[in-house]
Amino acid sequence: MELNDLLETFRQGANSEREKGDYFERLVRVFIENDDTQKQFYSAVVPFAHWAEANGWNKNDIGIDLVGTLADGSGYAAIQCKFYALGYSIQKADLDSFVSAASNDVFSRLVIADTTRKDFSRNALEMLDKLSKDWNRIGISELENSRIDWSQFIR
Repeated sequence: MELNDLLETFRQGANSEREKGDYFERLVRVFIENDDTQKQFYSAVVPFAHWAEANGWNKNDIGIDLVGTLADGSGYAAIQCKFYALGYSIQKADLDSFVSAASNDVFSRLVIADTTRKDFSRNALEMLDKLSKDWNRIGISELENSRIDWSQFIR
């Protein structure tokens, strides 16, 4: 199954934006845990609510979707998943709550995984580039170019 077919299945099959987002979060988790490049950087990736509960945090949605334990022992990566249209440019407002929630010292890296083909807006890039933490983007190209057989992981 091609990734684009799978994403279209998510778009058509979801009963709500929340459900569509949940599907994409699971896909990103599969990608990080199984992609040849990504999996070397993480020893675990869990939904934020599970991580929050295990670490004494409020498990309400605060903008972080997944939390990755960094394999080098340097802490955690806060991961935000954005399942948007290919032609959308992610704006600063789309990332504000995520960046605010991930500003805690427990997170040493921020990761934004998205389905757009456009660059982030100028204001979004300026905000991210001024952070005192490392950040990176997992774009649709990385997802498409992965050797993962999506049909094996996602139903």
